[in-house]
Amino acid sequence: HRYMDTWIHGYMDTWIHGYMDTWIHGYMDTWIHGYMDTWIHGYMDFSKKLSNFKQSHLYRSRKISENAQNTQLIINGAKQITTNHPCDFKMI
Repeated sequence: HRYMDTWIHGYMDTWIHGYMDTWIHGYMDTWIHGYMDTWIHGYMDFSKKLSNFKQSHLYRSRKISENAQNTQLIINGAKQITTNHPCDFKMI
C-alpha cells in the first residue's frame, strides 16, 4: 500500500493542494492521515493507537494554532516589507 499512498496522497496532494496543504493541513494531516493510516494499515496495535491518538490530538491542536500564528506573522512581515520598500516589489 506504500507506493499507492505515495502516488495518490503524495503527488496528488502536492499537485492539488500545493503549499496550501502544508499550511492548513500540515499537522492536521499528520494527525488524521498519519495515526489513522498507521492504525488502519496495522503498524501499531489498537491500545497504543488510542493513547497516541489522545496525546497527539492535544499536542497537534496546539501546533496547528502555533502554525497559524507563525503564518500570520510571516504574512504581516511580508506586508511590512512590501509597504516599506515598494520599488523593490514592483515586479511581484
